Order: sequence, then structure tokens, then C-alpha cells
Amino acid sequence: MTQILLGFLIQANLPAVQCRASSMFVTEQRRIVAFHREPVERYLDLGLIPVIHGDGPADRHQGFCVLSGDQIAVDLARRFRARKVIFCMDVPGILRDGRVIEHLRYDEIDDLQRHIADNHDASGGLAAKLLEIQTLRPAGIPVQLVTLHNADALTAASRNENIGTLID
Repeated sequence: MTQILLGFLIQANLPAVQCRASSMFVTEQRRIVAFHREPVERYLDLGLIPVIHGDGPADRHQGFCVLSGDQIAVDLARRFRARKVIFCMDVPGILRDGRVIEHLRYDEIDDLQRHIADNHDASGGLAAKLLEIQTLRPAGIPVQLVTLHNADALTAASRNENIGTLID
């Protein structure tokens, strides 16, 4: 997914740079406890778009762990006071009965969690993604979930167009 995203950004003439989370984050029992923000700040100051993906950073309790890109995105959104978070997935949004759910309120996520049939990846799949997304509710940061299989989906989401699933 990271390579696809980088390809889209570069194709759109956007200056993207891939960053390794393991050199910026430290976790404790798989939760972020430290972030070395200077690399990201420097890239942003240079007008670059840092692209950070899930990785295996040092963990204070278990040596290292799998740190999901979802947890990273949510953590960075809070730290940098994002106006919106866009998650890119391999499906066109959150699906129910094969159809995209176009809009969800944060308070509807718990009910949705009970109906998810999930294929778990190393970071927990959609259920874990939704748990991370819920932590943005107090900050009031909206989230949009789109596919990377449609080259225009990310651009449309960045323009606040109705595509994928919007959570607010």
C-alpha cells in the first residue's frame, strides 16, 4: 500500500518522502509512548509530504512490536492537529452487505463493530482500525476511508468529495 500511495503522490507531482516509523516511534506494550518529531517537522518545513507506514519499532516491554499505520496516523493527527485523516485501504470504504457505508457518526462505530466480519492482518484489520479511529472523536477530527485501487479516490478525498466512508 505504501508503494502505491507514494506512486500516486509522485505521479501527481507532490513531493513525497518515505519515512520509517521505527526510527521515530517507541512503544510500550504495542502503544506509542514516544515520538521523535524533528524528522517529520524538517520534511514538512522543506515542503515534503512524509509517508509513514506500519513498522516494527523498539518496544520498552517486549523488545519490538508491530506498530500499525493506523495507530501512527491517529497519533500524528492529534500531535499535528490535523483537519482530517484519510485512510487508504484495499476496499472502497467500510462495507456492509457488500455496499459502502458513505457516512458514519463516531457514536455509530460501536454498533458497527458488532457486525464486522474481519480478516485480521498483523495489525488487527478493520476492527482495530475502527478502535484507533474512535480515539479521534474528542479532537473532532473527521476521518475518510477510501481505496487505493481507484487512482482518483485519494485526490477526491483530499478535496472533501463524497467518496468512500466519512466518519465524523
